[in-house]
Amino acid sequence: MPFKLNGMDETFERAGSANELQLLGVPKYANGRSLPSRMGHKQLLLFTRLLLEKRPLTRESMIAFLWPEADEARARGSLRQALYVIREILGNESLAADRQTVAFRTSPPTDLTRFLEAAYAGQWWEAARLYRGRLLDGVQLKDASDADLWLELERRRVARLFEAAAIAVLREPSTSHDPQDRLAVARQLRDTTPRSLLHWRHLLEELQRNGAIDALRIECAALAAYVDTGLIDDTHGASLLLSNCTDGLAVNGSS
Repeated sequence: MPFKLNGMDETFERAGSANELQLLGVPKYANGRSLPSRMGHKQLLLFTRLLLEKRPLTRESMIAFLWPEADEARARGSLRQALYVIREILGNESLAADRQTVAFRTSPPTDLTRFLEAAYAGQWWEAARLYRGRLLDGVQLKDASDADLWLELERRRVARLFEAAAIAVLREPSTSHDPQDRLAVARQLRDTTPRSLLHWRHLLEELQRNGAIDALRIECAALAAYVDTGLIDDTHGASLLLSNCTDGLAVNGSS
């Protein structure tokens, strides 16, 4: 069943287009172009909140979300300006707005919604391919604690979905997909949660399977550094993994 938002029947465009917004990782267009500078952190958060909500948002809730400390007149002006920027980028007819509420009139194409659609449908390879990094990487607010908390919770939700997809992918037979694609998924999985010993194990196994000796040596050293600095709690499990890592280097180095 397609992933739908705002209670609408329209589904998101499935194929990435040049004008698709990439919200996973550093926000940009799908063709690599940077977003206009006027699409700042608050505008991006407002866009993403509108995107993920299944109902129109009230203007009061958006003001409380992004401008909690501003006086009413200034906050309403800031909201109008933020909505104007979104319309500039997506088109004048992109938003359905009245004096009380705002919602997307149609669903704009983003990698985030294609990722969510794939993940919830159990399309693990597609979901793993679409995940390029944490949601709205680099976006942070200092004067809107509710917005920062909401963003952090959404980042965790999306990251957990990627972890589930990546682990499902890496548990498939190693011959089912290109080795470099599997390795890329394993690297992204480790980078998403570097304190997870399981994720390190997946990466080291893929490197060993590919015979990537130099990369394996580098990652073994990085794991040892994580253990030495106390960033991994399971020191016993890490020691076993490092021992296997050393054995793998010895076997690959002698072959």
